[in-house]
Amino acid sequence: IFWEHQGNRAVRLHTWKLVHRRCDSDNTCAEGKGEGNDTHRWELYNMEEDRTELHNLASQNPELVQHMSRLWFDWAARIGVKSWPLNPLPEGEKDWSNLPWLW
Repeated sequence: IFWEHQGNRAVRLHTWKLVHRRCDSDNTCAEGKGEGNDTHRWELYNMEEDRTELHNLASQNPELVQHMSRLWFDWAARIGVKSWPLNPLPEGEKDWSNLPWLW
């Protein structure tokens, strides 16, 4: 199963769940800075052992992350997932869509 919502991504494969949180244009994520050139960090969870998604296993399973992320991108291309935000923000404007408690 695959999904995307406002730039956030996820894929489930057997007991694994791979999630990719969208970052703001200033490259900050809800849990800190992105890593390397990819400002959107992939996180991997074993849903059978960690249903609350507390233990990110991505660094211990890079091949699985690569495989699952490729599956996600193939799916996204096949169905036509659009980049977020759909309408570019004016220079200096902040995207508040991932902060609904501030609306």
